[in-house]
Amino acid sequence: PVKLKPGWSYTLGINCPSAKNFRSADGIPAEVTWYRFETMAYTGAPQILETDPPNGAKNIDPALSEIRVTFNMDMGKGFSWCGSGENYPTIPEGKSAYWLEGDRTCVLPVRLKPEWSYEIGLNCPSFDNFQNTEGTPLAPLLLAFTTRSATQSIGEAKTQ
Repeated sequence: PVKLKPGWSYTLGINCPSAKNFRSADGIPAEVTWYRFETMAYTGAPQILETDPPNGAKNIDPALSEIRVTFNMDMGKGFSWCGSGENYPTIPEGKSAYWLEGDRTCVLPVRLKPEWSYEIGLNCPSFDNFQNTEGTPLAPLLLAFTTRSATQSIGEAKTQ
């Protein structure tokens, strides 16, 4: 087993003129063979540029109908919105997550309750389908926010 570094050139020899320790069971040395290869450059793991609602936000309008996450690079078409239970947003029947054109913003349709705390994972230990086009996954992140009362005005929410 080996661990290769991204963006590196490697040379691997099977035997060489001064050392012929790779041998058959009969003691015959293997032919001197050289392998040269390069690993692909690592562009880095995807990073989140913005979430809507913002992570940790309070007093979010319970009428918000979708959660959005925007990444710093083109993403594959998969996604892993992780979680369950009473603090996971309700997904409206017949709706599902989708990518906006450009493959950098994923949208999750939701139905929220007033005065409620929500938690939703973006990737998790079991599912990591938020990946860039090279297959590098987003490090798991917990997005958390709370909604305001249904009767609270936007102006009141901004002062709190």
